[in-house]
Amino acid sequence: MDLGEFILLLDKYYNIYVIILVANLLLFYFLCKKFIYNIFDPFLFFYFLTFTFSAADISFLYFIGSIKLIYFTHFYISQIMFLLGLSFFKPFKKQLVNNQIRNIKILKIDIKSKILFITSIILYILVQLTVYYFSGIPLLMESRWEAFAGGNGFGIMDRIMTSVRFFSIFFVVYYLLYKRNSLLFKFFLIILFIIIILFSFLSGSKMAILDIVYVAFFVNLITYKVGIDRKIIANKSKKFFLVMFFLALIGAIISSFIHSYVNIAIRNNISINEATKIINPIMGLVLRFIFNGDIYIMSYPYDSIIHLQHDNPMIALFGNVLAALRIISWKDKIQDIGFQIFYYHNPTVDVLRGPTTHFDIFGLFNFGYVLSLYFSIIIGLLVGFLYFWLFKKVKNIFHGAIYSVFAYTSLLLPLNPAAALSKLLDLIIFVPFLILLINIISKFSRRKNFDET
Repeated sequence: MDLGEFILLLDKYYNIYVIILVANLLLFYFLCKKFIYNIFDPFLFFYFLTFTFSAADISFLYFIGSIKLIYFTHFYISQIMFLLGLSFFKPFKKQLVNNQIRNIKILKIDIKSKILFITSIILYILVQLTVYYFSGIPLLMESRWEAFAGGNGFGIMDRIMTSVRFFSIFFVVYYLLYKRNSLLFKFFLIILFIIIILFSFLSGSKMAILDIVYVAFFVNLITYKVGIDRKIIANKSKKFFLVMFFLALIGAIISSFIHSYVNIAIRNNISINEATKIINPIMGLVLRFIFNGDIYIMSYPYDSIIHLQHDNPMIALFGNVLAALRIISWKDKIQDIGFQIFYYHNPTVDVLRGPTTHFDIFGLFNFGYVLSLYFSIIIGLLVGFLYFWLFKKVKNIFHGAIYSVFAYTSLLLPLNPAAALSKLLDLIIFVPFLILLINIISKFSRRKNFDET
């Protein structure tokens, strides 16, 4: 079933869909509430909202007789297995119950954190400008992934971008909210913050500006963990979060306008002005939430999934990692399920696009019904370890920044296990190298200060 056909069904049975959506919101809230720290917790968006809408899509399709019982039951059992794996670890609320508050208003930042901030912001700006110069602006492309495709070395830049963008946002937010700064340095931070917002908007991703809110969540969480009074944190961050949510909403709407119009113009060989008459991007943004389950909509009705090519399950899972390490060739790896199902429904479209392959459908397709449930538990354990368990080890801001980038990336595991493992590999390779460089610079800086005294 393509998305156009689903929209027609939605229009015909919208009242049924609304009832099913509300029922799933209540169900997933009951299942997930202990894992969600507050409304700014990225787990709320990446798992709760994504899979609530996915559940509504699957339930709706099953209720109107468009998919088989096996797909319906597999989805819900997989979610229970995932949450079971997650339950082995203490969530943030339980870990912070007896948190020691040192009543400090300003937390001193160590030399390593300063070096990490400076190195990251320089690399982030240089890499982003290089991509714009050689590949173009992703927002104005039919598929934003084209900016890093083509085998011209830009994939490496995307790997670097994963960490340096995160660290840049982390420390800019930290300095703005929780440090006393000179007027000149505050002006410099504001300029950097504007650059980050601009780059995020030009990325073409509707999530990019919202990323800033979620990175700020980790800054907030870490500062409280290491001893700053919660009241001080709340007073400083409340307005920031509200403003950023507003900017994220506006950015998503504008991005939706531009991206939708560009796509329509390219596909139909018409001008942008003519394209504006074809689509309502605000409705497109609403449908984007409903289409969190697009992988199921396109794969399960009419058993479309059985027409896709199978790969070795381990290659399917670790293929991106193995290809990045040059252990296998990219040509030896069969396309991701999301890309395959998109091209199955759109054989004439020549663009890098497709729905994200959620962990449950990935497991079902590659491991079968029973083994996929064990796979779901393993994904839950991995997320729990990186998101909750590592949080216990945070002792200072530097530790917090390193933990946060791994924790945030771990939330991609339920959405797309293969892509998430590739991102985690990028971090495992690049972050230790960055830490080594920081340690060398830090030791050199201390030695120089010692010699001068």
